[in-house]
Amino acid sequence: MSPMHSFKRRVCKIVILHDSFDELMTNDIDTTSHVAAAPQATPLKDEHIRLGARMVDFAGWFMPVEYEGIRIEHNHVRKHVGLFDVSHMGELRVRGEKALATLQWLTTNDVSQISNGKAQYGLLTNENGGIVDDLIIYCIEKNKDYLVCVNASNTQKDWSWFQEHNRGAELKNESADWGQIAVQGPQAIDLSAKVFGEGVRSIETFGFGSMLFVG
Repeated sequence: MSPMHSFKRRVCKIVILHDSFDELMTNDIDTTSHVAAAPQATPLKDEHIRLGARMVDFAGWFMPVEYEGIRIEHNHVRKHVGLFDVSHMGELRVRGEKALATLQWLTTNDVSQISNGKAQYGLLTNENGGIVDDLIIYCIEKNKDYLVCVNASNTQKDWSWFQEHNRGAELKNESADWGQIAVQGPQAIDLSAKVFGEGVRSIETFGFGSMLFVG
């Protein structure tokens, strides 16, 4: 699954920062045995189970694969709106005076072109120009602070690549601190505005905003 940008006309992404997210994780590894580690869980795991989702191990994550059925849910999203738990996506923070230089070195797009509140699609490449992963870069403070969203199954690989080829930026793997809900369908903006307020409608494609939500 590729990372999705925030608040597109038919696709929205709600990103939630959890102070106590570590308490919800189940990724402890028993190094004294050969038993496989339990899949990691998102903050919405218990809610998925309560609502009757069919849960599966998806790339090391305990995720809902369907509720009422693939065909019914597909049609509902195409005609109305649907919510998708994408909290398994990876989030890498790139900060400091060398943040822009590092991203310019690592990714294919021109990160200097995005300003505060804007996002950009790009590719993470290897020494030969081959693709390591595709990603979305969110500009929090131009030149100094960026959040990079990477694909779930590649998070550790991407994190290692960032560390190995860093050009002096302050790097932090914040994947365990974030949760994400993708809102998709023709009524995605309407639902998001109902929850977060009408200000959501003013966010442009490949843009994002910070809003306080008390649920």
